[in-house]
Amino acid sequence: MSSSSFYTSTNSYRESTRSRPNAPVQSANYSSNSHHPQPFYPTSSSVHRVTRDYPLNNDHVFLTLYNKDGSLVPASPMSHTPQGILSVPDTHLDPRKKHRCPECGKGFERPSALDYFLAPYAIGPLMSNQIELVICVSSMASAIRKVWALSVVLLADTLHQVLRKVTHRKLIIHLRDNPFDIPVMRTILSRKSIVFLFAILTIPFLLSHFTGANRPLGVLREAFDGWQTSDIKMYAWNSQQQSPGEGPEFDDEVALPNELSPLPNPQKPTKQTTKGNVVKWQGYKMPETELLVHAPGWNVIDSVYLFNGTFYVVSSKHKRFPDRALFLSAPAGFSHDVDVMHRQLPTDTDMQILSPEEASTLFPSYGIFIGGTTFILTDTPEFVHHYYHWSAEVLLGFWRTYSSLDVTIKPTGETNLSSPERILMPNIPQDQWSDYARMNTFITKAAFPSIAIEFKEDWSERASMELPYVFERVVLGDRIAAMRSPVYTLNGRMTGAPFKLPGSPYWWSPIRHNVVESVGGDSQAEPGNVITYVSRQEWGRRMLLPEDHERLVKELYKLRDQYKYEVNIVSMDQMTRKEQVKLASRTTIMIGVHGNGLTALLWMKPTKRSAVMEFYYGNGFTQDYEWTTRALGIKHYGFWNDKYFTAPDLPPLFIPDGFQGNNIRIDGRVVAQLCHEHLSQAA
Repeated sequence: MSSSSFYTSTNSYRESTRSRPNAPVQSANYSSNSHHPQPFYPTSSSVHRVTRDYPLNNDHVFLTLYNKDGSLVPASPMSHTPQGILSVPDTHLDPRKKHRCPECGKGFERPSALDYFLAPYAIGPLMSNQIELVICVSSMASAIRKVWALSVVLLADTLHQVLRKVTHRKLIIHLRDNPFDIPVMRTILSRKSIVFLFAILTIPFLLSHFTGANRPLGVLREAFDGWQTSDIKMYAWNSQQQSPGEGPEFDDEVALPNELSPLPNPQKPTKQTTKGNVVKWQGYKMPETELLVHAPGWNVIDSVYLFNGTFYVVSSKHKRFPDRALFLSAPAGFSHDVDVMHRQLPTDTDMQILSPEEASTLFPSYGIFIGGTTFILTDTPEFVHHYYHWSAEVLLGFWRTYSSLDVTIKPTGETNLSSPERILMPNIPQDQWSDYARMNTFITKAAFPSIAIEFKEDWSERASMELPYVFERVVLGDRIAAMRSPVYTLNGRMTGAPFKLPGSPYWWSPIRHNVVESVGGDSQAEPGNVITYVSRQEWGRRMLLPEDHERLVKELYKLRDQYKYEVNIVSMDQMTRKEQVKLASRTTIMIGVHGNGLTALLWMKPTKRSAVMEFYYGNGFTQDYEWTTRALGIKHYGFWNDKYFTAPDLPPLFIPDGFQGNNIRIDGRVVAQLCHEHLSQAA
């Protein structure tokens, strides 16, 4: 379960956590009422799991815990405890007001109640009974001690999750295996983390002396049973908070060396002893599967087995793996019915999680070794033959997940990651992958020139060989599994969950560099004052009123004549693929009606001057391009005729009648004025 938070810059990160249809904060309002009961804290018998977290600001993290048995969880209004944990029932933490922490005195705002209407789809069955906590990061050491004292049953990944949440990005902790035996720790700490370091160093002492059956920390034993080796690594972490285009910044002037990353040796997957392409083992001593990166629907896994068309996880710690529903889904096709979607749970035909002993009774004593990194997409054909859904969802999701293994990616696109060797699509026939303009093929081959692509037909051939394949490293993407993430309920984006993983602020630069350079562009060139209007007026669907289109063009040309801006009025379907990418790479502001042509924003260079202006019908709003734009570190403006909005003050998602029609209104004068203001302010 991933726990670090999505942000591409300080501002865009805060926007992402506050982008809800609620009124702006007017004033701080907090009062303490002594007659309220004492805060309730969950116990090991009641708490099922930590399911959601929201960073409220740089000092507070919002957690939600669900009851295992569905019984009510009593709770009080926000109350102060010396340990820095605040009990915060949803009904008492008003999203319209700013609250003040009684622990440190700083203010914070909770997300809108809209967040919670759909969020219980997160991991398992619908659980409506919950307790909500705010961790005060400034009291992190005592807060951790209090979390332990709660006697919460913490699974391995949940313990990792809570520790990272409590430090709230000031310290990234990669905790694997048994903390009783701590090897030499590579530690980079800011002054703010010294107190927390002391708490971490006491883990072996606490666990060895206080984990008896009747001791306060006894329940923690379950979190470590069966772990064989030890690996606690701590990293100072603040590198993603700078604005796009700026150099890395680290908390309290702590530098993060290039060789450091959230996972050890991310570019060197452990290879098994092979002879040619065959890996052999004796008995159950086969290569064990290791989960390197996990977000619902997006996973990086080493030593994944494929046998007769079924995925196998083979691990002596197999009970520690997340539910397989968070890896993939049954290939039944996509449904907009949420209930139907969540019933598409994988069966043993799709995936099994086994111990080595169990696997040894199923597999022969050898397998076919598939080296390098393999992207595997389990989508059915409904979406992938569309430029946006392939490039801005599938490709973007794969790379955001994979790039979490290298937090040192540079603005130039330099990375320690190897290019994926192949993409496998077991549920997509070869003739149902590419879009009508063949942008999917073009972009994929430009991003990864040496990649091999296999389809449903190839998958069937592999399955028919009746031999186990051992994939050295797999990045597994599944749309339905990703939709089981609580992040999906907030913005409807299948790629939302990976953005809660660690990553460089320049994570997309290797892809952009390859694609832009492949068309003869300069990926490092600073865009000038280039405005590109992507017109749909000859498309026949989702078009501006003719008079509004003409006025917009006229107003843009006024900017060209008065301020010497470069103005391009283009129809993407009338341009070659190279021309589309090359123009987008030079564009500073891209404008147009909501539609596939705006996918070209992927190739814009993220700077303070970059922006996308998207036109919607009436009061309609979707986040397809809005979310993608901000995920890349670019400013987005949505337009309703002569009104515009931007994060964090976004309207609710809504598709009214006429949204797909040809009567979209836009005030060209307002658009041109905003273009000039944005370029002038960012200069």
